[in-house]
Parts: sequence; structure tokens; C-alpha cells
Amino acid sequence: MGKFRLLQKNTVEDIIHKVAIDKSIPIIELGGDPHEISIGPIYLNNKIGKTYFDVKHQIKKTFYSDDSIVKDFQEARMKQQFLNGVRKVNAWQSSPSLAAMSGLVVDQVIKVITKYDTISLEGRKIKISLRDFSFAEEKLFNGDK
Repeated sequence: MGKFRLLQKNTVEDIIHKVAIDKSIPIIELGGDPHEISIGPIYLNNKIGKTYFDVKHQIKKTFYSDDSIVKDFQEARMKQQFLNGVRKVNAWQSSPSLAAMSGLVVDQVIKVITKYDTISLEGRKIKISLRDFSFAEEKLFNGDK
């Protein structure tokens, strides 16, 4: 199962990134639930920095376990939660995490558009727990090619 997923082509994610690269549209990844949010990395798609396709396999290696059995369970869990269409979100419960994510994303978008300040999330991801406000940062890749 795990080997097949790495070989899939033309996923929605791949198509979105291809269009963004062709049109030079920056993309920022984000995720969250009522207890934790993650923001980043930003792919500037400016012909200078790295693109999603430059780092896709490198990032997957940091996300998934090296143990093939554990990796299969991780992928099965993701499939169960996100791909089968039955994941339910209680919108009012998600409002604090959505508000926090949107504020951080808007900060980075303004920096990309205006070039007024340094973009903090090119090649980096931050995670914030909304339970205890603990913070973690991951350096995923160097922004330059």
C-alpha cells in the first residue's frame, strides 16, 4: 500500500502545485483541528526558490516512519480520516483554530505580496498546540534551489 501511494500521479495536490508553478502563484500549506494548528511551508513558485516537487519526497521522509509497517498504519490512518468522506468537523469547536491559522497565514501573505518584511515560513513549518500553547518548528528545506 505505502509504495503505491508514492507512485500515484496527478493527485489533486500535484495538480494544484503544477498550476501554481506555471502561473507563479505562491502556496502556503496549513492544517488544523480543534487542538493543534500547523502553518507552512510556503512555496514561492518564483523560479528562484524550491517548489513542492523539489522537496516532496524529502518532506514525506520526515513525516512517515522508516518502518514499513508503521508507515502503512500512518497512511491507513490518513486515508481513514481524510479520504473516505466521513470525517466530521464541529464548526464552532474549530473556530479558535481557524482564527489562529488565518491570522498567521495573512501575516505571511502580506509579507509575500508587499515584500515589506522577511517571509518566515519558506521551507519551514510551525505547529502550535491550542491546549497548552506549546510551539514546535520544523525546518523542512532550504528555500533556495
